Amino acid sequence: MQTFKKDADVFLLNYTARKNILRSPDKQLHDENQTDDTITTPFNILIAEDNKINAELMKAIIETEEPQITYSSKYKSSNQPMFASSSLYKINTIIAENGKKTLDIIFSNVNIDLIILDLMMPIINGFDVLKKIKSSGLNSRLSNIPVLIVSALTEPSTISKGIELGANDYITKPIVKNIFKAKVNSLINLKKLYETLESSENIIMSLALAVEAKDKYTSGHSKRVSMLAYNFGKYLGLREEDCLLLKRAGCIHDIGKIGIPNDVLNKTGKLTNEEFNLIRNHSVMSSDICEPLISLKKESYIIKYHHERFDGNGYPGELSSKNIPLLSRILSVVDSYDAMTSDRPYRKALTKEKALSIFESEKESGQWDSNIVNELIKFININDFKYN
Repeated sequence: MQTFKKDADVFLLNYTARKNILRSPDKQLHDENQTDDTITTPFNILIAEDNKINAELMKAIIETEEPQITYSSKYKSSNQPMFASSSLYKINTIIAENGKKTLDIIFSNVNIDLIILDLMMPIINGFDVLKKIKSSGLNSRLSNIPVLIVSALTEPSTISKGIELGANDYITKPIVKNIFKAKVNSLINLKKLYETLESSENIIMSLALAVEAKDKYTSGHSKRVSMLAYNFGKYLGLREEDCLLLKRAGCIHDIGKIGIPNDVLNKTGKLTNEEFNLIRNHSVMSSDICEPLISLKKESYIIKYHHERFDGNGYPGELSSKNIPLLSRILSVVDSYDAMTSDRPYRKALTKEKALSIFESEKESGQWDSNIVNELIKFININDFKYN
């Protein structure tokens, strides 16, 4: 341990000297000659560590050879940074000396991109910090923050517990510079991947809203189905992960209607066979739009089969009974309820009471899973559910 402390002191001394060099007149020249297209979005790394020497050592390793700004092409250094960072990022480290301060920072308006977490911290330990972060299922900003545990605890049970609670990786103290560097670098790239996927998801979600704008009768339908599906899933006792899948699937279940002409969507009279086939195909089109995105694979599967019938006469796969995915069966019932209680081109919205009476009288008709229909009737009556 004494050798480790000596190495850490030497490294920190060299790091401090380098920081001074970076503020030299030559560095200031770089500052003054930045172009307008220079982007320095901070990539915030939170180091949760109560030992000051350890915290400063990790900070130094992360920031060593990492450019503090992005230079214009005229002055850009030829040296490669230690950490994989594009011109869109600059690394910024924040230190929290206990678990409470760690959570205060994470739940503040500071956008944290990576957490380096010690387990043996005062006030609130690292395990409880991790539980708090990963239990925020509805908040994708927190659930997608990669976590690297750095701890002196080496027991396999401790390591497995940290991974089970949601940590992405684990490294033991005393840290080895190159191993620590490689693991942090890997998680930086993982976070950037999350951001790319999230950006793609946002495009899909925006497209879903554009679909509703095409059809004046379905305005707000996807949002209502999304919220009802999520809350109904909670009522059924589903895992939070499945409830969130229902919520997201509900938002995008009709996205395939983007390819259906407006005059067909808004037609008040009887549809021709060709028009009806166009409408029937929207669940497959919805799935095809979302399926290429890794982050929407499961949702694409759910929405593909949300128009199957329990008796096997639905579409697109003519699946029956328990061959229809459970979440698709739930989404089907929720979608039907909202359709009944909303205005359509061919009729006015039904009252809640009328819609539930239809479910009651037709629950054995073969369209829906009767067990799910029974639970939805209870849920609506008990909760008098309102969309919010």
